[in-house]
Parts: sequence; C-alpha cells; structure tokens
Amino acid sequence: MYKVLVFLKKTNDEEVIHHFKNFLVKYFSDLIGKDLPIGSVESNPLLDVKYSHFVELEAESKEYWEKLFDSEAGENLEKDLLEFHKYINIIFINYEHLLN
Repeated sequence: MYKVLVFLKKTNDEEVIHHFKNFLVKYFSDLIGKDLPIGSVESNPLLDVKYSHFVELEAESKEYWEKLFDSEAGENLEKDLLEFHKYINIIFINYEHLLN
C-alpha cells in the first residue's frame, strides 16, 4: 500500500483555500478515480509550518502511483502543481516493505 498526504499550509488567502478545495483536490480525485474527503487540521503544535486542510490518497503500490501520472488526469495535476506547490507539502508513505 502507498499513501500520499497533501497538506495545505495555513493561510488567510481565500483564493488559495478555494483553489485547494475546488481544483487541486479535484485533480487528485480524477487521478485516483474517486472523490476525496478534505480534512481539517486541528492542531500541529510541534511543527514550524502550520496547516489548515489535507487530503489522503491511497494507491496499491508506488509503481501504480507513478503510472497514474501518465494519464490525462496526471498531466492536469502536474500542470496545477507547477504553480500551486508553494502552498502545500506532500508526504509519501510506502507500506510495501513493511508488509513482506
């Protein structure tokens, strides 16, 4: 199993929040083929960077995740990330080696 956590950095810029909720999450949803719930980050006191929202994606493997980017949805996501990456942090979690 392979998980991807996408965190939106805390901001008061409503355009950034709107873009995350209505565009970036849609691109990720299109990529994996299902709707993604958006979570609200309630607290992260030990981190220097504060976050307000996040989404969690899941794929069967890292290889499958990488293959998804060869699709039209993957291309759309990559284009969006070129401009929007400074507002988010992404964490990739690979459980595969733990399952063997």
